[in-house]
Parts: sequence; C-alpha cells; structure tokens
Amino acid sequence: MPATKKFEALTHFIVHECRDNPTRLGSTRLNKALWFADMVAYKKTGKAITGDKYVKRQHGPVPKHILAAVDKLKAKGAMTVTDPQYAYEPRQYISLTEPDVSALSEEELRMAKAAVDVMCQQTATAISDDTHDIVWRAARLGEEIPLKASLAANRGEVTNDVIKWANASIKEISAR
Repeated sequence: MPATKKFEALTHFIVHECRDNPTRLGSTRLNKALWFADMVAYKKTGKAITGDKYVKRQHGPVPKHILAAVDKLKAKGAMTVTDPQYAYEPRQYISLTEPDVSALSEEELRMAKAAVDVMCQQTATAISDDTHDIVWRAARLGEEIPLKASLAANRGEVTNDVIKWANASIKEISAR
C-alpha cells in the first residue's frame, strides 16, 4: 500500500512547519510528530489522520510508508532531504513549497501543529520517554503497533468492559 494523499500532506505540513529550523526536526522527530498527530486524532475521533500503520523501531514508532511519502514529495519538488555530515547530526527535511493541505481538515491541522510544537520544544530524551511507553515496550522490534493500543498507555480503571474489549482486540490481532 503506498502512502496516501493525507499521509503525504501531513508529512509535508510537518516539515514545512519546521522550515525556520530544520535541524530541530530530523527523522526521529518527524516520525514521532506523525505518531503523535495520528495518536491524538485516534483518541479524539476514533480515526487516525494518515491511515498508515506504525511499527516499532529502535527510536520509537515509525510510519510504515514514511520513506515512500518522502520520496514522492522529493520527486514532486516539494521538499529536499540532506543527510548528516557528522555523527549525531539529524537528517534535515527542508520544505521547498507550500504544502497542499486540502486533504486535511482544520482540526487535523491543529492536531498536527500541536504535535510539531511538542516535537520541536522538547529534548530528544523527553520525546523518547513519551513514545517509549508501555505499548512501545510491549511490542517486538519491527512489530506493528496498532493505534488503538495507545489507549492502553493511559492507566485507568480495569472494568469488565475493558477486559472484554482487550480480549476482542487480542483475538482480532491474532487472526491477522
């Protein structure tokens, strides 16, 4: 499945929002901004913005189709990517055009902007702590992390309804 138009639009929007300081974004922060935007949207509306799946990687959840989206945006001339010249430098994503956000709602753009603000104002350690939660730790490297699992990251009362929901989710995932 290739990256969707919404996924590309959200990726370009996030990169464009960081245009004044592309060294603050990097691959890890871009991936985490997408994760946070999708996770917040899922928690608010029951539906992710991008529709992409996320997998566990060493530095946190990564959208499955991020490379395809970035390649497509580069091919369109919408952005460029510069690789680091020195160890520990981030890859830089630089927006070359205004993003086409017509596929995104105003609410989705607000959630994405909030995710960018979180990514660009926190330290890398704080961001890692936020995404290396119980859900991320429970997954194996390379395993899909369903967005609905993010609901389990917030502790709450475990009722019979919650147990039924969890058992149904486990059956659904196991049936794949």
